[in-house]
Amino acid sequence: MKIKSILGVLTAVLLGTLLCVGVSAADFVSGGWTYVYVNPLNEEVIAEEDLLSASRRSDGVQTVVVPTKDFVKVESIREAGEYVRSAMVDRKDAANVRVYIGKLSGEKLSEAVQKTIDEIVDIAFAHTSNPKEGDYLSYQFDRIKCGDKNVEGSGVRYSASLGEALIPLEMAYYTDAEEEREVDEKVDELIGQLRLKEDRGAYDKVRDIYGWIVANVTYDSEHKGNLDYLPQYTAHAALFDGTCVCQGYANLFYRLALEADVDARIISGKGNGENHAWNIVCLDGWYYHLDSTWDSLQGKEEYIWFLKGQTFPNHVRSNGTGQGERFDYTSEDFNRKYPVPPLDYDLVRSGDIKRRTEDGKYLIGDVDGSGEVNRADLLILSRYLAGWKDYDQKIQSMDAANVDGEGEVTAVDRMILLRYLSHWDEYTQYFWNDPQS
Repeated sequence: MKIKSILGVLTAVLLGTLLCVGVSAADFVSGGWTYVYVNPLNEEVIAEEDLLSASRRSDGVQTVVVPTKDFVKVESIREAGEYVRSAMVDRKDAANVRVYIGKLSGEKLSEAVQKTIDEIVDIAFAHTSNPKEGDYLSYQFDRIKCGDKNVEGSGVRYSASLGEALIPLEMAYYTDAEEEREVDEKVDELIGQLRLKEDRGAYDKVRDIYGWIVANVTYDSEHKGNLDYLPQYTAHAALFDGTCVCQGYANLFYRLALEADVDARIISGKGNGENHAWNIVCLDGWYYHLDSTWDSLQGKEEYIWFLKGQTFPNHVRSNGTGQGERFDYTSEDFNRKYPVPPLDYDLVRSGDIKRRTEDGKYLIGDVDGSGEVNRADLLILSRYLAGWKDYDQKIQSMDAANVDGEGEVTAVDRMILLRYLSHWDEYTQYFWNDPQS
């Protein structure tokens, strides 16, 4: 995770001086460590002095030196991150944790302090499948700040004898607790209206969520670029004002999709060269792009940006290196977790692109003849290749099992089927025809 941070380095000379003038080894001393994390879609190029000032905006947030007794002692960095996450869900303005980081000094100590805060924030913003956490938090906070360089002792403090750090975090949000309570009530209403908890297919739920947003939310052109008008970025504005910018659209879709038990993520990057956010959503194990902001703007009944595959023009994902960017959505790890298929959902759903045996009876990979390619086919093929008795009789078509088309059913066919079922997009070529051919 790429985080914009400002680090005040504690030198061995400073620590030695503090200890020599009567500060006991058990006391926590300040090393001048201060940090700031800004929302990924904050367009403003903010000066370091502004980020770490006592009050960046006139919101009443003032940095103070937190007494040692007010820190919550946690047993691990994971517990610290979960504590911060819970505080953010409740829209608390501070979370102060005391955690063991090791008995260190000099540069290693400074590195450990930064690594610890990075990990705490990673955990706090982790995608948990809870609709109120994950991206819903990550894209509706303004900043997290640890200390202020103008307030002595306000940053991280460290005890050399205990190996523990006191980490004071101040949080500011785009919404407050009361506004989130209102969102909860409206979301509950929409869950009933759109039948999101009923036993229906994921596609139907996604279609209805997307349709409601496109029909009921308009783009907030009036406040675009006005960084002091925070409601424009929120699901609250989308629900109660009927207008917001892309962040609000993406937040609302994410919240409703997860409420419907359909996995989704918010993706940030560039849309037509400007900062932008959209979503990906999971259907049948694949993650498809959708952009409710742009479909609401284009004003047509037929959607242009709904459930698209890898061809998603004018959208460039963040790689985590730009101003304020925190996540790399282009990494191999992210794309393995959230695989996007080469084709759009309407083509995949139609079934017309799926390859069949020469006689047309079976789908390639449909070893048991059920009409679907799934894990049951992989199990039968694996046991057949392992020599299990009678499993040759469970294979309805050797042509369907011969996935690579080489004429013989081998371990290569099993490997291809396994990776296809694991949603490796490069293996779809064995099962899907090219619609352009």
